[in-house]
Amino acid sequence: MSIGIQNITGIKKKEELIISQVKREHDLTIDKIQDDKVEDLASKASCGELDVDVYRDYENLYIIAQIPGIKKNGIKILLHFDVLLLEGERKFPLDRELMPITEECQWGEFRRRIVLPEDVDTTKLKASFENNVLIISIPIIEKAKMKMIEIE
Repeated sequence: MSIGIQNITGIKKKEELIISQVKREHDLTIDKIQDDKVEDLASKASCGELDVDVYRDYENLYIIAQIPGIKKNGIKILLHFDVLLLEGERKFPLDRELMPITEECQWGEFRRRIVLPEDVDTTKLKASFENNVLIISIPIIEKAKMKMIEIE
């Protein structure tokens, strides 16, 4: 009978060992998943997106973006076929490590990709930047303009 109790005690110890090992591996897996998520968020946060409004009238397509904290020469506007790319960087104004209390401003690089419609003439694209507002206007191709048809 004493041999049976020792055998059961040994099995219980092995079970406890296996359970604690599985628990450790589970915790390591969860930590790894959380680290990966934090790393993904950090890489996404390192390059923010720029909010834009897009409007259209009979003559032009307008892309408007508020970009505070940047100068005109800090904005790149790139055009590749029908894709407009806006890039720049909002530099943090202080040169020291600070402990944030509230963080609502977006600092660092930003990038925005805008697929343009087919009916615009990108060769006549114009851009202006005043009072921290970027305005891009692109003429609508003549044949695509809306025309009023009179009823006879």
